[in-house]
Amino acid sequence: MSLGNIPSWHGGFPGHHEFSTLDGLDRDPLGNPDLELFFESAQSLSERWRGNQFTGLYLYGTPGTGKTHAAIGLGRLLAEQGAELHYNFSPNLSADGLQDVSGWTMPRGSKNILNNNVFPSAFDNGIVRNPRSVCIIDDHKPEKAKYLLAATEAAAQYGGLIIVTSNNPDPFGILEVSDGTLTRADIATQAILERIDPETAEKIKCTEASERADISASLRSRITSGFRFIPFMGEDRRPQDSFWN
Repeated sequence: MSLGNIPSWHGGFPGHHEFSTLDGLDRDPLGNPDLELFFESAQSLSERWRGNQFTGLYLYGTPGTGKTHAAIGLGRLLAEQGAELHYNFSPNLSADGLQDVSGWTMPRGSKNILNNNVFPSAFDNGIVRNPRSVCIIDDHKPEKAKYLLAATEAAAQYGGLIIVTSNNPDPFGILEVSDGTLTRADIATQAILERIDPETAEKIKCTEASERADISASLRSRITSGFRFIPFMGEDRRPQDSFWN
């Protein structure tokens, strides 16, 4: 069945994974010896997770090792069992989507790109709440750290499952901003400000550093207590799955 035909699946899906299932995921233990941990986790979630309890999976590794397939397959299984599934492609998330960090309780029809009511509050009037609420954040990027933080805090507050895929093995380091992430315009503005008003420039630097430290501490606490980290290793399977082969 197409994911588009599952009523409880929201937010789209990668086109090439429209029919992906857990059964279709390569379980070659030589390619990824940790994959059995994923299947064990998937079975536990399918059999024992009834919602209203924060938990998460962080699937990380090099490209083409089955992370998205695993996330989609597990999401399909849970959606077919009645869970409310919300898929988010991380690179598409924008500032417009970060509105209610505490709970994502905006009414349906709003422009929140984080797929309205992913983890709605149990106390919000007029909302039919599914206790088994699942959010997939696919292809998580370091520059999207705020969205992972928002999802983690919301799921922890209201009880939800987050499934994250990423090439980055360290979600705690994603809030470290290096000079390499600055655009030329940012660097020029910073240089001008330091020349004109060095005191204000220093205050801005200190404030930004403090905010990053606070966010990092919050993220670390939530994610280490609720997430299971599973590495995906092996060769990139994309070339062999290419249309041209």
